[in-house]
Parts: sequence; structure tokens; C-alpha cells
Amino acid sequence: QALVRLNAQSLSIWETFARTWGLSSWIRTHGSLLVAEHENTAQTLKKHGVYLKSIGVNNQWLPPNELHTREPALAETQIGGLFYPDTGHIVDLDAVIQQLLHKFQELGGDVIQACSVQVANKVSEKSFKLQTTRGEVYCQQIIIAAGAYSKELTKQLTSVSVPLETE
Repeated sequence: QALVRLNAQSLSIWETFARTWGLSSWIRTHGSLLVAEHENTAQTLKKHGVYLKSIGVNNQWLPPNELHTREPALAETQIGGLFYPDTGHIVDLDAVIQQLLHKFQELGGDVIQACSVQVANKVSEKSFKLQTTRGEVYCQQIIIAAGAYSKELTKQLTSVSVPLETE
């Protein structure tokens, strides 16, 4: 239930974040689709949609005609899909990254590129030491933004094992 509550708040938080940092042109909040091409997949999606509704996640099954009306560019082989109206996605991740990088530097942040963090240590409440492939870096704040690769750095800094995996 905690994840459902967090998820319910995430869209409005993303919209506020996008407005604050000038990202709105690269964020779409018109819902998303999960589509099926085969009958067994469609049945699995329908069951999943019923389960999600039971825990408070808004979704709607769209039969082929409604699916293709909503998204005409889909292949005719798509036989239905779950529509999640309360979701959004990034349409140009590189543009979002560049904008955030620009804003960060504009506010005085330093960015070191082409560099890997090998070890991260918390020196004090307001001080961190990073051992990198380009030497030691000391800082007051850290943003870990390495996706699924964030697991090891997070554990080094917080002793918390975050369930992130890569394939």
C-alpha cells in the first residue's frame, strides 16, 4: 500500500519538478499504454488490470477499436491494451539531462565527467570523500544518479541495500 500511495503522488510531483526546472516540453503526462498482440498476453494484461484496480491503481482495458482510436500509429496486430491515465514519461531523455546539467551548473554545481566513482565515504554529516578514476573528490552533497548501478554507492554511503539489479 505504501508504494501505491507513493505512486499516486508521483505524477503531480513530476509535473511540479518539470515546471521548476524547465523540463515541461520533454515530459508527457497524457497516460501510457501497455499493449498486447496475442490473446494469452491480452488475458494476462486484463487480469493484471483487475488486480491493479483492486489496490487503487487507475487503469482501463481498451479493446482494439478504442486502442487504435487512442493511438492510431499502433500496428493493427495489437488486439488491446491497458491504458494508465495517471502516468507520464520523458520523450527526450538527453534533452532532460542536458537541461538539468545546465541548471545545476548555473546554480554553482561542479560536474566531473568521464570519471567513475570507485569508493564513496561519508566523512561527517556534511562531508563526503569520493575515490574516483581521476583522483579524490571532497564534497558537501552527493546526487547518486546511476540508475540500477546506484546500488553499491548507496550501500557504501548509507549501509542500506537498495534492491536494484542490472541485466
